[in-house]
Amino acid sequence: MPSASPGPHKPVVRWRKQPSEQGHARIGQSPRGFEVTLDGECIGGAFSARASWSGPHYWYCYVSDHPQGRVPRRNTASSERYPDVESARAACAAYVRQALAEWLARAGGLGG
Repeated sequence: MPSASPGPHKPVVRWRKQPSEQGHARIGQSPRGFEVTLDGECIGGAFSARASWSGPHYWYCYVSDHPQGRVPRRNTASSERYPDVESARAACAAYVRQALAEWLARAGGLGG
């Protein structure tokens, strides 16, 4: 029988493409971004926005506060704008990895 070890487990981080809009909302749909999930819970992602109605799209990284304090909030919409989804997604992934590494260091490493 496996023993239950106290302490943190290895976090599972996954990406998924945002779903397409349905019906009439699909007409003015922005480019779809990517959502990042931590242990099955959506915590943020790489999203598109525009500075004005007719301006070009830019991409930004948003991560919400994780309830267990693993990943602090971050929003780069006004501070760091990325030219494409790949660079925004890479920046978001690097931030989440760094925050999880710091959290694991504070928690004393992985249990088991």
